[in-house]
Amino acid sequence: SRMLRELDAADEARMAEVADATAAWARAEAGAGRFAGWVAEADGEPVGALTAGVVQMPPGYRVVDGRHAYLFGMFVVPEWRRRGVASALVRLAVEWAEREGIGLVTLQASHEGAMLYRTMGFEPGPQMRLYTRHAFSEDDTGCA
Repeated sequence: SRMLRELDAADEARMAEVADATAAWARAEAGAGRFAGWVAEADGEPVGALTAGVVQMPPGYRVVDGRHAYLFGMFVVPEWRRRGVASALVRLAVEWAEREGIGLVTLQASHEGAMLYRTMGFEPGPQMRLYTRHAFSEDDTGCA
């Protein structure tokens, strides 16, 4: 929830709903071998975290089985940023993907994180999105 607050998510009920849905999803995906996560600690306290899920895409020329590792949920507490925590977490995720035989690692970079990912070999590129009427908005009244 600290990451969501930093991203200006203000609806506490929605954050709780997302947390519950994420926990249920992660349990199911981990049980199927399609989810992994890492926590960085300093003096026994968490200072950063990263998660990855296996996304099944159509077969492609470079990734015939279509499996991508999608990295998400990267968060490093502000006082630990620019100290190698994020890059260590990404390295662990890439090593996991390689052990799992996954041919492509993808992510959606924040403006702040884009440079780090480029220095680690990620290719820059746009990711365009279109939210449908079924997506949550701060203006939602709860009525359909």
